[in-house]
Amino acid sequence: MKTKAKRNMEVAQRLIDKRFYTESVHCSYYAVLQYMKYVLAFVHQNSIPYQDQDLKDKGSHEFILGEIQNRIANAKLSKGIAEEVRLLKANRASADYELMEFTDIESLECLQTANSIKTKLNTAFGMQL
Repeated sequence: MKTKAKRNMEVAQRLIDKRFYTESVHCSYYAVLQYMKYVLAFVHQNSIPYQDQDLKDKGSHEFILGEIQNRIANAKLSKGIAEEVRLLKANRASADYELMEFTDIESLECLQTANSIKTKLNTAFGMQL
């Protein structure tokens, strides 16, 4: 998942470079989701195997985010990450299911948000950047 997350970040940037702004938002969001899945499976002592992350009744994305939040000791950091993930998820839903088109600035903001979340996760879980 860590490799997939990295590739999705790279693809998001390539799509932006090629002016596929709306399509890049999808990759930015899924890079974050995949990175959170990696963190849950391998980084924290109370790990959750990948196959157990997708079997939750309330939706795997919210389950994954909730489990990430539960494992971050700093409440302010936890809340900030959750807000950014939910904003990015809302942008992804708009990009995937609505008629709106994202601008270059908006798509870059989504990619920057994804990078910010990854950095904050690395900080929260003591991982090297």
